[in-house]
Amino acid sequence: MRLVTDWFKRNFSDPQIVFLTMGLIGVFAIILIMGDILLPVFASIVIAYLLEAVFFSKLALQRWFGPVIYFFLLGPAGAIAYRLSYLTQASSTPIGESVMRVIEWLPSRLMVLSFSVFGDFDKTLGHVLDKGTSLQPSTDEFFEDAIDAALDEAQASSVYERTSGLFRLLDRSFLLWLGVLALLVLV
Repeated sequence: MRLVTDWFKRNFSDPQIVFLTMGLIGVFAIILIMGDILLPVFASIVIAYLLEAVFFSKLALQRWFGPVIYFFLLGPAGAIAYRLSYLTQASSTPIGESVMRVIEWLPSRLMVLSFSVFGDFDKTLGHVLDKGTSLQPSTDEFFEDAIDAALDEAQASSVYERTSGLFRLLDRSFLLWLGVLALLVLV
């Protein structure tokens, strides 16, 4: 019994830990008691984020594709600078958006070009040549149109098929650029 008492005194002497524990128990109790009512709400929130194709393509750009491109071009400092420039954009300002458009221009165009290899080549390449040479469309708009161009109408007929088609494009483009990077390392 003394072992349990010592453990409680050691771990629950800090008031913040006590409040956090009480809060977690309270949230767990609410979910347990009202789970039948809250389940559709939680499911709809999760599905809303999961089914957003532009969200995933932008996330892939900001998390792995952009840093890899800038790492290849400028070394570790380029990858760190790209990632930090994205992370410092907590508030959306016109200047910040313009800077991010310039920074994301090269990686987003290269990523969409890899979409053209595995998607509808003619439509995607036409999109890149039409809208990809300027900084005018935002990265979100550019990706949305590129995904529509890369996926054929059969893949874009339902939300599930569109999302799974996007995941296939992202996986294949990742493997393509991984292969290109491997070849460049060998040379």
